[in-house]
Amino acid sequence: MSFEYLLILFLIFLSAVFIHWQNRLRLFESRRHFAATAITVIAMGAVWDTIGAIRGFWSFPGRGVVGVTIFDVPIEEYVMFAVVGYWILVMYRWLGKRLP
Repeated sequence: MSFEYLLILFLIFLSAVFIHWQNRLRLFESRRHFAATAITVIAMGAVWDTIGAIRGFWSFPGRGVVGVTIFDVPIEEYVMFAVVGYWILVMYRWLGKRLP
């Protein structure tokens, strides 16, 4: 069991939170929009990863992950969908404010 992957995701999340709060970015019009976006991103990522793992396109070695899985996909992957989706949206809004 290892928390390496979760640690990396946590650091990415912290960088996004810092930029989000520091620049007072407005990412969504409402909590409803946020929930719909988060559910869609996580669901699509879960389907994508589950199919890929079942079909043998990729695998998840035990080293580097906690070991908890949902449909043979490590829990870290579900966290990754949410964290990376948030990070991308923060970068998009932040760069949109900074670039002409």
